Amino acid sequence: ALRAGERGRPNAQVAAMNPPTFGEPIMAGRLGKLGGLTSVLTGGLTSVYYDHYFVLDEATLQYESSSGSRKMKTFSLDELQDCVRSARGRADNEFAFVFSGERSGPIWKINVRAKTADLAREWAVSALRARDALRERRPAEPAGAKCASSGCGSDAEAAAVSKEAGAGGTGVNSSASTETASGPRALSTPPPPPPPPPGGAGPSAPAPPRPPPPPSGPPDASARPQVLTAAEAMKRHLAMKQNRKIVEQHDEVLSAIADVLAAEWAGPAEALRAYGELSRRMDELGVAVEGPDWAVRLEIGKKGGGCHFSADELALAGRAYARTSALCDFAGRARQLQGRTLQLRALHAALDANAELPREKRIERLHAALHAGLRVYREVLLGSTAQADERRFEQARIPGSLQADGDELLAALPAASHGAFLVAQDELASWRREPVASRRFRACRALIIVQQALAVLVDVHLQLEHLERRVPEEVGTERAELEARCAELQAEVAAIPAEDADADGVV
Repeated sequence: ALRAGERGRPNAQVAAMNPPTFGEPIMAGRLGKLGGLTSVLTGGLTSVYYDHYFVLDEATLQYESSSGSRKMKTFSLDELQDCVRSARGRADNEFAFVFSGERSGPIWKINVRAKTADLAREWAVSALRARDALRERRPAEPAGAKCASSGCGSDAEAAAVSKEAGAGGTGVNSSASTETASGPRALSTPPPPPPPPPGGAGPSAPAPPRPPPPPSGPPDASARPQVLTAAEAMKRHLAMKQNRKIVEQHDEVLSAIADVLAAEWAGPAEALRAYGELSRRMDELGVAVEGPDWAVRLEIGKKGGGCHFSADELALAGRAYARTSALCDFAGRARQLQGRTLQLRALHAALDANAELPREKRIERLHAALHAGLRVYREVLLGSTAQADERRFEQARIPGSLQADGDELLAALPAASHGAFLVAQDELASWRREPVASRRFRACRALIIVQQALAVLVDVHLQLEHLERRVPEEVGTERAELEARCAELQAEVAAIPAEDADADGVV
């Protein structure tokens, strides 16, 4: 017999014959459950998920009959068939618990939606593992206990129970007969108490104290099954493969570590070349220079216990990593300074080759390269960690100093100002080639470009004086030249009649 509106759910009489049992909680939390209500505001039917509290234990899956209600609906995990992607939605966090059995009915789906896809996967995997564990425990239990715990007996037993229930009468008497008939079958009767202990202890002897009940509350997160994603599984596989490669090349790794500790370099350039060769060699061995400390990386355990590298070998690896790490930082900072120096020296020629680039944009890029070079110089040589880095480089026996590269960078600053001066000279030459009648119409643009170039020259002059460096004579000469041309153009612009200029002063 089926109740109306339950879509195949068995009636309360079948559920009373097979009461569920509960186990230790595994997961608990709130999930969105697909309800029967829909919305037609958008012109069609839309699925609505309502917030329900779900509890998964070792034997059942329970959820609130309605949001905020204390009544729980219970499903036996023994009848859980699968957890499948929900057909109502395409989101990764929506799936359905599929039940089928004597208590659940032919097919019963519980469509739910979790907050995230990972949480939905954890609920599904935990439910399936709890079902498998429950089914593995069932064959070891007695036949009567199995029927009582799962609520799913054989077809012959169910038919016998139904027959005895029907023989008792109808209406209220039928329910009483059902309970009476099911009583002798011991479907849910607990086992008899154990016999009294020897020694003549009678019924009046006090019973031993019962063990305290297990603490209630959410399950421990560490006890939950660990579910690895495909990316995590691949990462673990690659790490194990790399460890096997290092163990197979045990002697080569120790030889490379010894070479690092014994290496000596004649100058900074030789140290930089040696760092490139060392980096490639260690990468081939699976011990990256820019990775974790080698003393930690080489702690690869054996199956029988211990480590493939001894404590002395790990200590040598730590010392070699400290020296290599200092060399890596030295090389990175030196290349930053050298790169900015090359950029300042070659930028004007690169910009001049692009004839379509306006002169204003050329000067802007030269000025931006000037500020970028000064920023690198201050970070590397004047930063808060500059002195500590210098001491670390000395302890690692790295020859030379970064100050030499810094001096080269400062010496390249006038290249940017000279490039801006040449751009301004080209604009002035174009302005002078204009006819006298139309020269005034180009005077404003020429004045803007000359002022931009003059700002670059003034910036270079002030920065070198602030850093206590000698200012080249050509910087002062070019600055004076542009100041004179700027005054000439200002006079030309001031002589333009008011009727030839708009409200912004543009001709």
